[in-house]
Amino acid sequence: MRTRLVLWGKTAENERALIALLLDEHKGEIDVWKLPEGVVTDELEEALMEKWRKGEEVEFPQGYTPVKTKLSLSESILPEGIKPENEESENLLKRVQAEWNFLVLSTKMYDNYQSKLDELKDQVESLKEFSNDAWENLRSFWGKVQHQVRERTLFKDHADKLRTETDELFAKMKELRSQWHEKFKAKSRENYEALLSELKEIESRIEENKNLKKLFEELKQLQQKVRETEFTKGHRHRIWDKIDKAFKDIRRRRFGQEADDITPLQRLEKRYAGLLEAIERMQKSIAHERKNLEFEKRKINSADNQLEAQLRQAKISMIEERLHSKEAKLEDMLKTKTELEQRRERLIAREEERKRREEMARKKKEAEEAARKKIEEEVKRNKEKLSAAAEGEKAEAKEEESTEKTEASPQEKTAEEKTEEKAEAKEEQPEEKKDGEEDSLLDAIGNVLGESLTDVMDTAKAVASVVGDKISDKVEDIMEELSDLTSSKKEEEE
Repeated sequence: MRTRLVLWGKTAENERALIALLLDEHKGEIDVWKLPEGVVTDELEEALMEKWRKGEEVEFPQGYTPVKTKLSLSESILPEGIKPENEESENLLKRVQAEWNFLVLSTKMYDNYQSKLDELKDQVESLKEFSNDAWENLRSFWGKVQHQVRERTLFKDHADKLRTETDELFAKMKELRSQWHEKFKAKSRENYEALLSELKEIESRIEENKNLKKLFEELKQLQQKVRETEFTKGHRHRIWDKIDKAFKDIRRRRFGQEADDITPLQRLEKRYAGLLEAIERMQKSIAHERKNLEFEKRKINSADNQLEAQLRQAKISMIEERLHSKEAKLEDMLKTKTELEQRRERLIAREEERKRREEMARKKKEAEEAARKKIEEEVKRNKEKLSAAAEGEKAEAKEEESTEKTEASPQEKTAEEKTEEKAEAKEEQPEEKKDGEEDSLLDAIGNVLGESLTDVMDTAKAVASVVGDKISDKVEDIMEELSDLTSSKKEEEE
């Protein structure tokens, strides 16, 4: 946001004057130059409008010094006797006045945050080791700055400056925290090993199965030490687990295996019930002591002699001491009762959360099981459909194959048909006269038999391609017999 403004105005004498205003946002003050029209050249007006207004330095005419005015929400920021030249300049002045008021307030907020940041810087630089208080102060500070940034009450350049300096402090604190953490881990390791050594000594005595009640109390004391000792999260969990295991071991040895079946909540309920009974007994005992005290105080006033009075006074002192001791014990019991009630609420909440998670896990498992069964059924149905489709295709293939085999589609004609065709062809052919000696009856018979045998062979091969090799072999045998018969006939004729 700009902190300079240049506009034309009028003086009380109604003379034009060029007005230049410079805001000091930290102080809320404005420097106002009034330059009469006669001293304002075109070059000076252009320089003020284009350069000075945007932040560049421009030399003002000699003899003209600024007048200081206070920024106000309601009063004019111009000196008395000066006003804007026209309505447009007046509206501009009002808008700039509102913006400058916001700028001044935002800058004051920035200055306050900067002052607080300087204090934090001094605090951090003086640290020799990590301080959690300093870390939390820095976090709180930056949280407030971020809130103002989100609310847009801090300007971006102000927020960026604060962020840069704050990041440097955070980097310094993180370095210190890293160094502190290494030292803390080493110290935690020492504490862990020391208490682990004590625990191992107790565990070895537990194995002897003697004085278990005393060992139980020693474990409670060790447990209290763990609460008061600084550990890393991992070391604390490990030592707690080992102590818990030792407690369970003692309970199992004292009360049997069924002691392990008791939940922490049940154990707490049992302890809580016993505590209530002890509180009730203590309250009755205190009431009894108070009655005795009142009785002795009444009796001391009616003592027969000084010795009796002294005895009763000694008795009163004894009763008062017992009463004070019992009241202190009752107070401790009531504190313990409050602690147990708080622990009981936490355990109940934890148990409910455990049950809720188990219920969610059970429902999830049931849903997964139902989904699995549904998928298996779907896969089974699809498999049956595919199997049925495959069987149908297989049956159709077999049926087509059977149909092809049973259909009569011979590619070659039978021997009888060929003989008839050849006979018809010969009848149609013109007869050629040859010598009777050469066309003997035997030659004609041989020709006919040769053609018949050829036809038979062709037919046999065609049948053999359908019925198999065995039939083919049988036909060949028949063919050989016919050939032998023909040969014997020819020999007889000769």
